[in-house]
Amino acid sequence: MEKIDHALNTIKANGIQNVLALKGDPPHGQDKFVQVAGGFACALDLVQHIRAKYGDYFGITVAGYPKAHPDMIQGDEGATLEAYNSDLAYLKRKVGNL
Repeated sequence: MEKIDHALNTIKANGIQNVLALKGDPPHGQDKFVQVAGGFACALDLVQHIRAKYGDYFGITVAGYPKAHPDMIQGDEGATLEAYNSDLAYLKRKVGNL
């Protein structure tokens, strides 16, 4: 979290107000994202941290997937209706914190 706050404080000090909040990709050579100790599990956690610490200073944007997050897609058929609805509910929670 220190690195995130350092980055946010640096861009704030330089007058930057727009932030794209992403969970991030797994490190090179790894297939799955693994939360680091003390880190954020998802973009929603990052959005909530930014709002809690910086209020409305930053304009925050987030990613959304029209066919559901790739982790929700199983095979060629895409996401199940249940998985799609779960992903859509998560996106609504992210947007609700913007």
